[in-house]
Amino acid sequence: GDFTVDLFTEDCPKACLNLLKLCKLKYFNRNPFHFIQRDFIAQCGRIEPGEGNSIWGLIARNQVFFDDELRNQQRKRERLYHDRAGLLCMANLDRPDTNTSQFFITLADRPLDYLDKKHTIFGEVSEGMDTVHKINCTFVDNDGRPMQPLRIQHTIVLH
Repeated sequence: GDFTVDLFTEDCPKACLNLLKLCKLKYFNRNPFHFIQRDFIAQCGRIEPGEGNSIWGLIARNQVFFDDELRNQQRKRERLYHDRAGLLCMANLDRPDTNTSQFFITLADRPLDYLDKKHTIFGEVSEGMDTVHKINCTFVDNDGRPMQPLRIQHTIVLH
């Protein structure tokens, strides 16, 4: 199924620019969701060695990572928390400021507060939550890999 995301461009300009530029390059086309844990997250992004770059890593080759934007996450005087399904967040290497092309979508309709202040929230699903719920119900192996390939077929940037 399809889903549409709204990006928090004012709060997280680097993460949004990264995603938009990679989408325009068709970087995520045919890319699999490689980790899904029910009622937690679905993770996507290039995982092949040397392929999981940010847009800056593709351009400069020496700057693979970009910084977290956790301090900027004020939106309409409301703090952004990992508190619902459908949030678009940067995945990292479990260390600050190690963002690349990896991102995840939250699948839980409950707080995931242990992700707060660790992963930049840079958007949310605005249409197609039924697709997100279907992703949540995907059968996976013991390592969270989908039993059948689940891919982003293509991305379209809407203005």
